[in-house]
Amino acid sequence: MKGNGYGHGGPQVAKALEKFGADWFGVTCTEEGIAVRKAGVKSPVLILTSFVAGEEPHLLKHDLTPVLHRCEQLAVLNRAAARYAKRKPVAFHLKIDSGMNRLGISPESVDCFAGQLAKCKHLKLGGVFTHFASSGVFLDTVAGRQTPEQEERFYAALERLKKLGIDPGIVHLANSAAIASRPETWADMVRPGAVLYGYHPGYDPTELREESERKLPLKPVMSLRSRIISLRDVPAEQGVGYDSTFITSRPSKIAVLAAGYGDGIHRSLGNKGKVLVRGTLARSSDRFDGRDHGRRDRRP
Repeated sequence: MKGNGYGHGGPQVAKALEKFGADWFGVTCTEEGIAVRKAGVKSPVLILTSFVAGEEPHLLKHDLTPVLHRCEQLAVLNRAAARYAKRKPVAFHLKIDSGMNRLGISPESVDCFAGQLAKCKHLKLGGVFTHFASSGVFLDTVAGRQTPEQEERFYAALERLKKLGIDPGIVHLANSAAIASRPETWADMVRPGAVLYGYHPGYDPTELREESERKLPLKPVMSLRSRIISLRDVPAEQGVGYDSTFITSRPSKIAVLAAGYGDGIHRSLGNKGKVLVRGTLARSSDRFDGRDHGRRDRRP
C-alpha cells in the first residue's frame, strides 16, 4: 500500500484486499499507516521506512508495526513502548541490508543488535526481512549475480540471529519480480508491489517478461475514463496543442479530452499516448491534447 497504493488509493485498496484475505499491509510511513487504520483495516500494518523522532506515540496508538533499520532505534522505541503501549511487548520487524545499500543494518551488526535487543524489555522481534535490488535481472552481470548474493548474506545474518538465541519471526524477501520468477525466495511472506496492481516490473533479458506474464497473468486494476468535450475539424499543416508539437499532415478530426495534469496525464505523452474510444484503440496517427480540464470519471 506504500505510496498511496502506487497512486490507486492505499486505504481503499487495503480495505478491499483485507476482505479477500490479505494477512499484512505495508506502507511507507506512519501517516500512511494511520490513514489505513482510519479506513477500518484491522490487519497488521508494517511501516516499511521506519519512523522519525516523535512519531512513536502515534505508531503505538494506532497499533502499527514499525521497521527498525538502525540499532540505535531500539532504545527509542523501547522507551516509547514502556510509556505508551497498551499491549506489551511491542513487536517490530528488522530490516537487514543485504546489498542494496539503502536502509537496514549490515550483517556485521547483528551481534550488536542482539545485545541491544536483550536490554529492551518492552520490545519483541516479530520479523526479519531484506529488499532485493535486481531480482528481475538474470544475466551474467553484476546485477544478475546480485540476488543470489543478497540471499546468501541475508540467510547468514538470519542464522547468526538464531545462534544468538533470537527467534526471527516472519521472514520475508520477495518483491514483485521475485514473486513472479524466483519462488525459492518466497520464505514466510511476500511483498507484492507493482504486480498487485496488474503490472509486471522490468526483466533482463526482456524475453523473461513474456514468460512471467504467462506464469502469472495480470490485469491492470484501474483505468482512467474521461469524456470527449470537443470534436473539431482541423485543416492540414496546422499545429495542435502547446508548442504545436503535432502538425496535421492531412485534414483531421481532433478530439479534446476532459483530463490533464491533475489526473496524472504527463506532457511527455504528447504524440505518444493512446486512448480507447468506446472500446476501440485510437490510431497512432490520431492525437489528443490532455491538458484541458472538465468533467471526468475515474473508475477502479
